Amino acid sequence: GCLYGLIVLLQLLHATPEKLPGLVVEDSPRFQWRGLMVDPARHFIALPLLEQLVDSMALLRLNVLHLHLTDDEGWRLEVPEYPNLTTVGAWRGLGAAVPPQYGGGP
Repeated sequence: GCLYGLIVLLQLLHATPEKLPGLVVEDSPRFQWRGLMVDPARHFIALPLLEQLVDSMALLRLNVLHLHLTDDEGWRLEVPEYPNLTTVGAWRGLGAAVPPQYGGGP
């Protein structure tokens, strides 16, 4: 509510740098799901970049962050409490704990 209201006000100030007249803003989303899908399971994304993406999403008034944390290729997010997720689960191949799935073996 308040966050999106401030963002709309900042967008209006950016669009009209002169003094804003008195106005009433009636704003509602066109779609219920306004989001971004990020796939760090296939392509590693550093946490600072992910944080920048979330900040950008807020400025664009997106309301859903869809993260693919794991896929057929393995686990990519380091969680200090669960080190085996990255030391074991992040690797796929012959002789690994997670076998190859598509064309990676005999």
